Amino acid sequence: MTTRHLLSLTTLVAIIILTACSRNSPVDADMAESTRNTVVIELQIIETAKELWALENKKRDGDTCVESDLKPYLPDKKIPKHPKGGRYVINPIGKNAESTTYGPLRETKEGWKAKLGAKHQLFNISGAIQMPKIDFLQSMGEPDKTQTIEGQTFWYYECRDGLIQLNLNESGLKAGIVQGNVNDF
Repeated sequence: MTTRHLLSLTTLVAIIILTACSRNSPVDADMAESTRNTVVIELQIIETAKELWALENKKRDGDTCVESDLKPYLPDKKIPKHPKGGRYVINPIGKNAESTTYGPLRETKEGWKAKLGAKHQLFNISGAIQMPKIDFLQSMGEPDKTQTIEGQTFWYYECRDGLIQLNLNESGLKAGIVQGNVNDF
């Protein structure tokens, strides 16, 4: 083997190693986070346009809107182009717009608590909840994660700015009642 061949082989091995190492590099993670942040901002733009359209046109939760309805309220009069080949789903009023890549726009923790408070007045006073499980799930949706530790049940809801944890009374759940306290992280 000549020196030239050995140098070429060494260069090839170095390129393979560098390529393998760079697959999960911090630069890739930063780019992924940047793309996700762009999607969140664009979903917020779509949600704001939906809210303005609904307000001006006296629409209610469940009413359907399409891109042409939202054009006057959007920058450049069109739905933003989704990065990475995904697309945005507008959804009816009252249901957050979604990304086919990243899912729905999540509420903030304060928005989540305000939504719960609007459905359950006692929560506003005490921070505790007690309501039929079916009503709770219709209002707040299924938890993103559930966990049971030593007979204690926890439901978790992901928000844009952190995590909401419900510390639930297991006996209440068995009786069909969501009963417990709300914590945020």
